[in-house]
Amino acid sequence: MGGYSLSLVAILRVIFGNYFMAMLTPGASGGAVAQALILRSYQVPIGKAAPIVLVRTVFSILFLIVMLPIILLTEQIDVPYITNSQLLGISIFVVIFHICRYLYATNSSYETIGSMDFESYEKWKSQKHGY
Repeated sequence: MGGYSLSLVAILRVIFGNYFMAMLTPGASGGAVAQALILRSYQVPIGKAAPIVLVRTVFSILFLIVMLPIILLTEQIDVPYITNSQLLGISIFVVIFHICRYLYATNSSYETIGSMDFESYEKWKSQKHGY
């Protein structure tokens, strides 16, 4: 995890510390702080613990978003003024849209900008935008 080796017990402590503090604080805001502090107790610097916690949170949200169409296929959810099939269509559209957006972003020219020096970037910018 971030170049640091943690035991299974330590990882479980981080995860359950997140759940515990999330239940105690409004908006589950304390869970991420608890994760970072528990990682700090295992000699993981806060500068590395914060991105680890952020990535874990993003992956948890992405998992829920990706699982939404499957949940809508297997369970009837009652929402006023919208049918289950409409919810399913919307959720599939959102998942496909974000996958396409991710694929487009990873294949765009932004990757090449990181490897350019300043003069090459200015030349690229003037060609692309006509400055």
